[in-house]
Amino acid sequence: MKNLINKFGGWIPVMIILIATIQKFNYLQSFISPGNDHLVASSILYAKKPFDESRIRIAINDQSKETYHSIVKKMARQLDSTGYLMPFLRKIHFIHPFYAVPNETTYAPFQFFFTALLVSDSNTLKTNLLLGRLPSLLFFCAGLLLFLYVMVEFFQGNKYPFALNISIIILSFSLELTNYAVQMESYAIGIFGIMALIAFYLRYLNTELLNNKSSLISIGFFSGLFLLMQYQLLFFSFAAICAIFIFSISAKIPIQLIAKRFVSSGLVFLLFFIPVFVMFLSKHASHVADHLIGADAKTIRYWFPGHSIKNIGDGIIYTISFFATNFWEVFRYMVLQFTPGSWQEGALLIIYFVFFLVGSFTILISDSKPTRQIRLFLLLSIGIWIGLLVSGRLAFTPDRHCLILLPLFAITIFIGIARVSENMAWRNIKTTPIIETAIVVILFISCLYSNNIFLQSRPEPILNYGIDEKSVPANSLIITNERLLWLFAPVKNVMVYYVSDDKSRRGWVHKPSNSEITPPKIYFVASNMLEKMNFYKLPDELASINNQPLDSLNNIYYKLINDTSLEVIDDEIHPDCSINRMNRFIIYEKNKSN
Repeated sequence: MKNLINKFGGWIPVMIILIATIQKFNYLQSFISPGNDHLVASSILYAKKPFDESRIRIAINDQSKETYHSIVKKMARQLDSTGYLMPFLRKIHFIHPFYAVPNETTYAPFQFFFTALLVSDSNTLKTNLLLGRLPSLLFFCAGLLLFLYVMVEFFQGNKYPFALNISIIILSFSLELTNYAVQMESYAIGIFGIMALIAFYLRYLNTELLNNKSSLISIGFFSGLFLLMQYQLLFFSFAAICAIFIFSISAKIPIQLIAKRFVSSGLVFLLFFIPVFVMFLSKHASHVADHLIGADAKTIRYWFPGHSIKNIGDGIIYTISFFATNFWEVFRYMVLQFTPGSWQEGALLIIYFVFFLVGSFTILISDSKPTRQIRLFLLLSIGIWIGLLVSGRLAFTPDRHCLILLPLFAITIFIGIARVSENMAWRNIKTTPIIETAIVVILFISCLYSNNIFLQSRPEPILNYGIDEKSVPANSLIITNERLLWLFAPVKNVMVYYVSDDKSRRGWVHKPSNSEITPPKIYFVASNMLEKMNFYKLPDELASINNQPLDSLNNIYYKLINDTSLEVIDDEIHPDCSINRMNRFIIYEKNKSN
């Protein structure tokens, strides 16, 4: 056991991770569910419904959808015209929940493999929240442990315990990572994936590179798995393969052997990439320009093509300003552990950035073996990232889309702290273990407290408002939107209808057995809507109740008993990237006097 713990840097960093994980586990059920968090669950539960041919035909023939001309839908329409589509889909319908989310979003397939096994419409709301978010938390914990392993195994982390502890505190209590460790949007899997990629890359260079029998099939295989975890890992996998190629040449490995290795690796990788591209990636070619940026002046500055370059001088100034300004914001909000603008945040930001600069300089000039290996990987990764930013394929936003850079920042800060420690030792400037331990303990307690305040400050509005299985009376009617639908699917003996712009998803969840029924209470649960729902869009069965229009429910038949709007700051820590939305709960009660 002791040897195992030593592989992760000792008891202190391991305990930091375990405490941080337990803290976040306590908020899995009560933390706010943003729109995409709801979308994950609703897509999976909807995919578990019985096979419906008409619903599929509506989906593939809906010309209003941006994906109408995608490769997949073109192929589906062609197959449907021959009569082969529906029999084929009926046979593979059991796997639909596993790819339902990536089919509708830009998330990679493997992010929600375990989520599809865990959420169910037979669970209670709180159970689904707990189980649906559990994979993200487990990947959060596994990613941090893998970070420790890499730092100890390849960067002498045991030799620099102070640097190791500080770097793991940065990862464990980053508010951005905390945000996505307790949501179904599994960005935490990207942290795990980038550390796994670095571990495989460094291990290959140190144990397999000069082995004549070695093959890159494993690299191709794992690169394919990384692609299934998070699409951004594709860029880093490509950088790792290029770095291995360069080190292979410098090691004077015969070119025939190099070619053989890379051909085998490439073929294995293509077995993953081609299906993923055809089914998912091909539908999102213009996603950044169309969705992440839009015409919002606050966010357009994070998209490189968002500025019209007039001449060479203007281009140089804009390029320098774009990368310098946005990098500073990305770094700031990735390592953020305290409230933005607070003195604690400002002080730590300066300290972390100084160590980051020292670490970056050390990586550039150091001649040690692991540093040379990680230097080439980082330089190639940066080059690819910049190319994608300039081409407009990525946005340089200080939010979850850059969360995958956080471990790289932590590695660089670790190297910077270790370098400063060495320089102090050379100059006979010594810090006692007591002082270093005191700094670690104070920082740990402060970050733990700050993290807890952050988690408490973002309660789940629906639970906070008291709408759950126990509070909704039998025979009531809940009218909600598509993303919030899944929250009420487990509610028994309650009629649920959802409003959707997707023609393939319209319909009843629990259709009333008697259209003449007059529910004792009608709940309108509206998210992302500032106005009341348009009651005239409801189906004929609800067009009227006892011939009374629903837009006048507060008449002699129904009275308004509650209309509460809760403002929610959705998703991000950065004020310019967050979405202010309204969760509105409107409750009408049947007039008991009638």
